[in-house]
Amino acid sequence: MNTAFLCLVLAQTQVYPDGTLLFVEYGDPIVMNETGSTLSHVAVILRDANENYVYDAYKPRVKKISLNTYLEGIKQFNHKREYHRKRPCKIWIMIPRILYNDSEVKRMRTYLENNVGRLYGIKSYLSGSSSLTIHCGELASNTLKRAGLLIRSNPCTNTPGNIWCACRPFYTWKKLSNLSW
Repeated sequence: MNTAFLCLVLAQTQVYPDGTLLFVEYGDPIVMNETGSTLSHVAVILRDANENYVYDAYKPRVKKISLNTYLEGIKQFNHKREYHRKRPCKIWIMIPRILYNDSEVKRMRTYLENNVGRLYGIKSYLSGSSSLTIHCGELASNTLKRAGLLIRSNPCTNTPGNIWCACRPFYTWKKLSNLSW
């Protein structure tokens, strides 16, 4: 059996705790170049009826999609990259060491649900102040802030790499797989 397929099946069947973070490594080369990190994307996972949902700030708008659908999209993206002999994306999952309580989860969920449909953009990253658009690092930082996890830098300028470093003491992490065909 294909190891990547097995990892994908296991990732799709595991229920992650609320506030789990999903990182993409080797995704967008423009983001990697700008931030100086191989981590190019971050999203937040919350449960809904024992299914994992990814809240994702990416073109064109913030969306809420099932983790299964998200991972299938990465798998297809990697297939195209392999065809062009580019490095496939890797997915890292960061799981909170201490589970968020109901009140913290409610604040995270309210914030994320209120941002579904918001336009994606990097204006706030470039200016350092909030705008009508939002990017992945800003969405994740502001979500964690609502749960009481204070990431010291400005949420508007937070990158996936910044968030990874800030959360390491409070989260455990694991690589899912290369999610290849």
